Amino acid sequence: SWTCPPGVTSITIETRGGGGGGGGTTTSAGYGSGGAGGSYATHTMSVTPGVTYNYTVGATGTGGTSGGTGGTGGTGGSSFFGNTTAGSSTGATILAVGGIGGNGSTAGAGTATGNTTGNVGTTFWAGGNGSAFSGTNSGAGGAGGGSTAVGGSASGTTAGTSALGGGTGGAGRNSNGVGNPGTAPGGGGGGGRNSVFIARAGGAGGAGQ
Repeated sequence: SWTCPPGVTSITIETRGGGGGGGGTTTSAGYGSGGAGGSYATHTMSVTPGVTYNYTVGATGTGGTSGGTGGTGGTGGSSFFGNTTAGSSTGATILAVGGIGGNGSTAGAGTATGNTTGNVGTTFWAGGNGSAFSGTNSGAGGAGGGSTAVGGSASGTTAGTSALGGGTGGAGRNSNGVGNPGTAPGGGGGGGRNSVFIARAGGAGGAGQ
C-alpha cells in the first residue's frame, strides 16, 4: 500500500503486467513455444493526502510443466493500483494485464499473442508476441510492453526486446534444457527443449512492475 503525503493531489502511475511462461515438453515431443510479454498501462489520477491506496505487482507466469502432455505456460499476473480491497483488482484505477503462456510441445506450434484486453487506465501498450517452436528449436518470449510502443515480438529463437522499459523475453533453446526465463518487468519466458527424451519445463516470465 501507499499513503498519499501532504500537499499531493495528483500522481501518474505506470504499470506492467508479468510475462507469460514458456511451454513445457514431454519425453517424446520436444519443443515448447515462448510466452507473450506483459502489457503496459499508465494513468494520471487524483489522490487525497492521508488516504492509503492499495497496489499489486503482477507475478511471474510460471513455466509450462514437463512430462505428461507438455504443459502450457502460465499467464503472467496483472499489476494494478488504486484498488479498494488489498489483493483484489476490484475498483482499480489502473491495471496492466499479464502475458499469456506459450503452448506445450503437444499443443501445436501456436504463438502467444500480447494484448491489452482488460487493461484499465489512459494509455496502453501490449507486450510482444512469443514465437512458435520451429524445426528442432524451442520458441522465444516476447518483451514486456514499452512506455511508448508495444514490446518487441520474438522471432525463431531470438527473444523480443524493448528499449522503452519493458523486460526482455527468454531466448529459445537450440540445445537440451529448461526454457530460458524472461527478465522483469514483463518479459515472456522461452520454451523448454527436449533432445534426449527428457521432459523439460518452460522458462518463467518476468515479474510485473
